[in-house]
Amino acid sequence: MVETDIVPKGPLQKVPSLDTPFKRVVIDIVVTINPNCEAGHRFILTPVDYATRYAEALPLWKIDAETVAEALEDIYNQSGVP
Repeated sequence: MVETDIVPKGPLQKVPSLDTPFKRVVIDIVVTINPNCEAGHRFILTPVDYATRYAEALPLWKIDAETVAEALEDIYNQSGVP
């Protein structure tokens, strides 16, 4: 069996060290949680701060720009705007 859809992994790279929180934030979305949780969320927004390695996991019903922006705004309201 030949699998042609597999993309080879690239080499690991060193992550630059950052001293200032929220100077660089990585955001990812986990798509389609199976089965859906009891509240009906299907996605998880996962922002991670490079400097502090602080991470959040926010459940979402949909992943349009407005919903993601509102979720990030909630984080900024709790911890301050970067």
